[in-house]
Amino acid sequence: MKEPNTSFQEISLRRRVTIAVAILTVLIIVIGLFSFIAIMETNKRLHKSVLEGQMMIKSTDTARLAQVHYKKQVQEWKNTLLRGNERDLFDKYFKAFNNEDKLVNEYLHALSDMTTAMRLFIPEIAVAIKAHEEMGERYRGALKYYKPSDLNSAIIVDKKIRGIDRALTDQIDVIVGSLNRKRTND
Repeated sequence: MKEPNTSFQEISLRRRVTIAVAILTVLIIVIGLFSFIAIMETNKRLHKSVLEGQMMIKSTDTARLAQVHYKKQVQEWKNTLLRGNERDLFDKYFKAFNNEDKLVNEYLHALSDMTTAMRLFIPEIAVAIKAHEEMGERYRGALKYYKPSDLNSAIIVDKKIRGIDRALTDQIDVIVGSLNRKRTND
């Protein structure tokens, strides 16, 4: 039985090779373009992931800075009570207390803004901000009982506010733990 004649068989060998090379060239170009697009998408996702990681690290650092400055604020409070029996020393330490208070407030609010920008919901930040504000009010309110000329008044004031600093330190530890968990889960 004779095979049917196809138009491809009628084409010369040179032309067949040329067509095959052209088809292979088109396939190579298509595969190359697809690979290039895939690499670009992967690069874009990698870049986004790196930026998110940097933001997580920056937010953790900001939380820790808030905690460090909070500890400094508490230390300045103690300096105010223990060494503030002279007016200029009292003013110096209380000014340092207020400066640290401002820094803690700024760091906590910056942390809140960062987590909002990253679309993270960490309610402990709002709790920490409120706790810090209340703590500052309690410290300042306790100063009504402080008399620089009476060293015993420092003990009285200290007893009124003793231990209130620990809750905020623990709260910031919870925030950092939440950030770290979210970083490792992503």
